[in-house]
Amino acid sequence: MNEQSRLRETHQSAMESSREDLMKKFNEQLDCFGRNNILWAAMDEGLEMDEMDGCAPQELCAQSSKDNDWGLYDRLPVDKQNGWNRKAAARNKKSLAFWVNYFKPISVHLDKSPDVLSTVLRKIFPKQIVPEPDLEDQVYGNALMSQMAQFPHYDEKLSRSLLRIVMEPTWYDEGGFRLRSCAQRLFAHAPPSQVFMKIWTRILVGHPEVEGPWDSDKLLASVACIGETISLYHSPSFGRQLWDAYSVMLASPHVAAEVKGLILSQTRYSFVGFRIVLQRLFAVAQDILPSRRGVTELGLEELDMAMLYLVLAEERKMRWTVEEEAWLKKVLPALEFAWQPRLAHVKTSVASSRDVISSIDIFCAWCLKKSTTAKSCSRCKGPSYCDTTCQRDAWKAHHKHVCTDNINRFRE
Repeated sequence: MNEQSRLRETHQSAMESSREDLMKKFNEQLDCFGRNNILWAAMDEGLEMDEMDGCAPQELCAQSSKDNDWGLYDRLPVDKQNGWNRKAAARNKKSLAFWVNYFKPISVHLDKSPDVLSTVLRKIFPKQIVPEPDLEDQVYGNALMSQMAQFPHYDEKLSRSLLRIVMEPTWYDEGGFRLRSCAQRLFAHAPPSQVFMKIWTRILVGHPEVEGPWDSDKLLASVACIGETISLYHSPSFGRQLWDAYSVMLASPHVAAEVKGLILSQTRYSFVGFRIVLQRLFAVAQDILPSRRGVTELGLEELDMAMLYLVLAEERKMRWTVEEEAWLKKVLPALEFAWQPRLAHVKTSVASSRDVISSIDIFCAWCLKKSTTAKSCSRCKGPSYCDTTCQRDAWKAHHKHVCTDNINRFRE
């Protein structure tokens, strides 16, 4: 054996030894990213199971109430709301610190750049790191989200990359668990940007922004995961923009009923959304009720539109019309629960409350004030505005990106 061959073998052996040492160290660090290991790690850090994910102030406030009242936060004075805001911020800070630290062995190998998403999609890490195949996307997703939460903002490239991730089928398979948990964790810790919202809301109304318009499955997943988390965590910043696009979807006959059902169910969590789509609530609920019965898509607990009416009336202090009450009495028996005492309780609760909102009230989608002169957009028939000033301001801010009189044209 000549000297050159010997040196080559020595170098190769050293490389293999170094690679084995690296993999051993890597595996020791990572151990197993199964769900149980994550729970044990959280317990070691003093985190309860419900503290591992992000939380919204209205969520914490609802949990503290006797009846899990999601409308309670919005009825509180500003100083008390600020108290819940501080509690949620402290918990989110603690949660983010846990995830960043837990996934540090993976995150240190990911650049803090838009290419981080492409890196995760390629799944460059050895298979033995994730011994449970069904958890692979959850592991990569959690590592990705803990890393992305440290980005100061989402520019166009990063936003498009994130939305391409959402389009991956495995992210909304099996009830959308992976997408839902990762999206919630991301947006709880890292607000979306105006750029991201512009792209995503255009996708919602069928505009071919990212590799063509999305089908109903992708829309369903993104509304359930991205839409709900933005409604929960960032309604003051992006609520009007999100629900402006949602109202365009609700006005279109070409959006699937299950997508509309999920949109309406989110009015429970969003004071802004409730006001913007209130005028459409009854008409849309009547149309989609039959298709919602028995549906459990995306792992969401089914919420029939009739039950949603009861919940919204109780939590948002909404008074029904005679026609709506007659409709409720007709459809509630099919839900097979003691609906008559609940109906009577809700009516009594609303009647004794101050600042009751009528279900026929119309609110401006820009200033959110009740208006007797508000008119819906003449083109898309979606959001209503109280005057030309509000309509002009909304158009400049976001409505021009989603206004369309033919969602179906984009979907075909």
